[in-house]
Amino acid sequence: MHVCLVMPTAHDTPFFDHVANYTGRQVQAPTPLHDPQNVIDALVGLVRNPKDQKIVGADGIAKILLKNVAPRTEEKLGAKQIHKTQMQDAPAAPETGGAVRSPTPLGTAIRGGRLEQRH
Repeated sequence: MHVCLVMPTAHDTPFFDHVANYTGRQVQAPTPLHDPQNVIDALVGLVRNPKDQKIVGADGIAKILLKNVAPRTEEKLGAKQIHKTQMQDAPAAPETGGAVRSPTPLGTAIRGGRLEQRH
């Protein structure tokens, strides 16, 4: 038996439809946003050829490298990017409970549809 750690970056799944949101701003998927098929392919690949860990999304490699080399810098850059994306640039939106306390009918597919909206 082999345990594998899979570390996906942001992928276009319904995750963003399921989150609770009490910020007063619309939840924005971070960029770059990847095709969820990449995660599926990585999981199947690990079944066939187990490895200790697999990063899915090229930006994840850069983020982990920066976190290991300059953790405070990575934390500051990440916090600044998320604050800009989620608070400064996001349009106003009502608060939602998402799927925290009960299931939501939103987001029942594999893909979230955000990649198509960006192109």
